[in-house]
Amino acid sequence: MPRTCWPFPASLGGKVILTGGLFTGNLHVPGPGGRYTRMTQDVPVLPAPRSFLIMNFLLKKNLGSAWLIPLLGAILAVLASWQYRSTEQVSEATARDMEDSLRSALFDFRHALERDLSHLCLALQSKGGDSEVERPRDVSHRLNQWRQTTQHSALVSDVFLWDSFSQGEPILITPAGTHKSSAWPPSLAGLTAELRNSSLDSDDAVPAGSPMAGAPNKPLFFGEGSRLWMLDQKRLALLHPTFVGGERETAHIIWLVVPLEREYFTRNLLPELAKRQLGGHSANYKVAVVLDGMAPAVLYASEVGFGSSPNSVFDARLNLFGPPSLVRGKSLPHAGGVVIPASAESADVAPLFINPLVQSPGAPALAVIAQHRQGSLEVAVARLHERNLAVSFGVFGVLAITLTLIVITSQHARNLARMQMDFVAGVSHELRTPLTAILLAAKNLEDGVVGTNGLARYGAAIKNQAAQLSGLVEEILLFSETHSGYHVYKIEPVDVTLGIQNTLESLAPLIDSTGVMIEEDAPPDLPLALGDTAAFSQCLQNLITNSLKYGGDNKWIGVRAFVSENGGKKEICTSVEDRGLGIGNGELKQIFEPFYRSPEVVAAQIHGNGLGLPLTKTMVEAMRGRITVSSQPGKGSTFTIHLRPANGAA
Repeated sequence: MPRTCWPFPASLGGKVILTGGLFTGNLHVPGPGGRYTRMTQDVPVLPAPRSFLIMNFLLKKNLGSAWLIPLLGAILAVLASWQYRSTEQVSEATARDMEDSLRSALFDFRHALERDLSHLCLALQSKGGDSEVERPRDVSHRLNQWRQTTQHSALVSDVFLWDSFSQGEPILITPAGTHKSSAWPPSLAGLTAELRNSSLDSDDAVPAGSPMAGAPNKPLFFGEGSRLWMLDQKRLALLHPTFVGGERETAHIIWLVVPLEREYFTRNLLPELAKRQLGGHSANYKVAVVLDGMAPAVLYASEVGFGSSPNSVFDARLNLFGPPSLVRGKSLPHAGGVVIPASAESADVAPLFINPLVQSPGAPALAVIAQHRQGSLEVAVARLHERNLAVSFGVFGVLAITLTLIVITSQHARNLARMQMDFVAGVSHELRTPLTAILLAAKNLEDGVVGTNGLARYGAAIKNQAAQLSGLVEEILLFSETHSGYHVYKIEPVDVTLGIQNTLESLAPLIDSTGVMIEEDAPPDLPLALGDTAAFSQCLQNLITNSLKYGGDNKWIGVRAFVSENGGKKEICTSVEDRGLGIGNGELKQIFEPFYRSPEVVAAQIHGNGLGLPLTKTMVEAMRGRITVSSQPGKGSTFTIHLRPANGAA
């Protein structure tokens, strides 16, 4: 059966042997005349709890900690890769959605303008056939009716009738019913020559979407017969031909010319349509309606200056009249775009199509352009992609940090639990030894083994063991009190020299029993330090007691008090030096952790509970001081308490 030897108090002499679950006490008590009486007593001892043994086994195995962090890192890397690919796909889909949304908004703007102008055209044109001669009175009546029913009555004030075969002036028609011959206004100068040169023969008509669309002197046809309307985009005039005098090939043409009030068109109609059709995009896009040519003219712009430069960059451009031609990512002047069939652009189309009056491919054309406020759609999508990546990887970063902290915390908790288990084992041993000695002494007294002469020795032994128990309990309670923040310190001037002398005097019996030589160097004129007298004595006592335990065979301890400087500030220092076991560099940061005990110390069966140094550090820092240590394995250690001077300077 395994046998474990425990040290026994020197005052009783002997040793204690635990065999299995029984305590066998070999107690040697000096008897009368210097003879010794030996007594063997079997006392039951409680075994360690099974749960404690299992927990201690698991903690020592350190299961899972070696591969947990790499595994979590690999999982996060895979998730990050998937997230990156998903973000790329989302960005591509977002780019398509933004392009489609912008295209739809531009077409809505075009359709809304076509509808407003189509209602005007249908209201003004004759209800008869092509051969019916337009009468000024009928035109005036239709104009007046339109002005009374529309909300854009200021868009048109007067209209003109002009015979293309006539050399005379056009007929000016007002909404009031008056009509007279009048010269062309300056805004329509040069229109007569262009109308004479225009050919409306069916053989010369250019189908929509044809490669010849926009050839010189060839207007584009969308309507047929009386439904044919054109717009002079440069002069902002609606044109409607009526064929009179026979077949189309031989007939002459009466032109109904409807000038649009430019100021109302640019300041009222276009802003209203832009707000209604593009208002949802105004926060992200700049929009402008331009007369696109070699020198673009801005009719409307949501932002001053946009579209006025010949090199103005846009994300999308859509012509407002003629075959829909959508251009993406170009700059003014307009380039060839993708011609979209009228039937494919939208189900919500205007009642009729208005053809542009085209003389050449470079002729000015009304178009709506849009540009993202961040510079372009590509830039906006790229920034959105970067932001999404930043958010995603930020979340992954926080997750990685959190998992790392959890692993580190669990590792720390596991180490703390291991130290607590060791503390429980150490404290149990520290409690068991004096309790066993007291129990044996009491048993011997009860059985009458001890004579009258031995009563005093047994009483002293019981007193010493009880004092040891009390000291251990007080140390544990003090540690708990200081770490919970309930301990109150009385900070006042402390005489360090006197504190050293009092501490050494209180430890004199323990020092004498170990045979250690104390070398004291504390000058009497040492300045006072700020601290708590009782706490300082407790700290010094802990350090000297540790030196007695770990001082080795050299049997020497040096206690010094001196003044030093740290960062230009004076400090009152107290050092405790020994020439014993020393501390390795890897353990210098751990010795102040609660319950920590060096493996070498445990292997050497030097008893302790791992609370002395943590308690000392806590109390020193509570006095706004600090504790330092220097050590070399096998050569000894020096612990130094640094306190502030009482008068602020030494």
